[in-house]
Amino acid sequence: MYKKFAAVFFSTAFALLMIFFPSASVAAVSDALKLWALTVAPSLLPFFICSNFMYEIGFTDKLAAVCEPGVRKIFRTSGECAFPFIMGMVSGYPVGVKIISEARISGNISKSDAEKGISFCSTSGPLFMIGAVGAGMLCSEVMGWIIAVSHYIGAVINGIFYGRMIKNERHSVTELPVVIKKRNVEDRNYNSVLGRSIMDSVSTLFLIGGYMAVFMMVIYFIEMMPVEMPPWYGGLLELSVGCRDTAAYVYYTEMQKTIICTAMISFGGLCVLFQSMSFIGRSDISIKTFLMSKITHCIFAAAAAFVLCKAVSVLKPQSLGVFAYGPDNTVMEMGSTGFIYNLLFSGGMLCFLSIIFILIVTFYGIGVNIDKVLKKYKNRRKA
Repeated sequence: MYKKFAAVFFSTAFALLMIFFPSASVAAVSDALKLWALTVAPSLLPFFICSNFMYEIGFTDKLAAVCEPGVRKIFRTSGECAFPFIMGMVSGYPVGVKIISEARISGNISKSDAEKGISFCSTSGPLFMIGAVGAGMLCSEVMGWIIAVSHYIGAVINGIFYGRMIKNERHSVTELPVVIKKRNVEDRNYNSVLGRSIMDSVSTLFLIGGYMAVFMMVIYFIEMMPVEMPPWYGGLLELSVGCRDTAAYVYYTEMQKTIICTAMISFGGLCVLFQSMSFIGRSDISIKTFLMSKITHCIFAAAAAFVLCKAVSVLKPQSLGVFAYGPDNTVMEMGSTGFIYNLLFSGGMLCFLSIIFILIVTFYGIGVNIDKVLKKYKNRRKA
């Protein structure tokens, strides 16, 4: 009852704001679409297509078998969580959560493994942290690297923490009621699989663009209020806006800006959280567990950023950067790197990742074949 009332109230209020302030609504949507078209779409589309295709043809099963011992020992999950962890690290929000949710829906991982997995697979990408925030907004690649390293350290600590906190289920994966569709690895019609992967990836990108437009309008409406807000408030809604405003705030030191940006990126903001929950909501993964994991990720990453900033300031006092503005005294806007640059960067990362995957699976296959040959040889000698 209360949820329905809240939904009607906020949707009505939002519609009235768009009617009474059409110029602000148009400007917000325009900025959101620019950010989506120039940065988000070219950065995520190759990874969405690749992850869907590799998952559908069963390529990730071999990677899971290779990574099973290490992932089981560190995070206490199945090897299936290795693929979303790697893809999430190199691509960014919300790829890791999307892959985890699809693995859960298809019945390849248990609920406990999925909830453990989202605690360390929900990460931002290096292009955003090092390029956009570090070099672009903070004008310091060192600060960008500190943010990225702290963010990933926080994710690993978060995964270790929830790997011990969440208990494993006693039921087998196939007995769980969440199984909606079962992946047919034997159906290797690559043309149809590629087509489905592209269609699913494009629809997912439009879903993300819609969320970005909505939350950008919320930010514009808040800025119209006669209330002075702290520079990081935008990060609670849309993290790129929060990082931009924090970088432009002259009363913060470089260390404070680095820690605040790390915390905001690790939390993700409501825009990223709603994007992720749109995928999680299709399965039986606990939304509360996901939200708690983002809060603890924010805390762990901020603590790691504090330690790294202290270490860098002692070892290289001038390396954190001496200014937070660009040469023309303005902060670089998100999306200014351009569509082609972001597409080439994400494509290069994808090619590098694909080569690593192929090498891993190839050596794994060679090892399996050698084991089979040795077993046959031993059996023949015994006979």
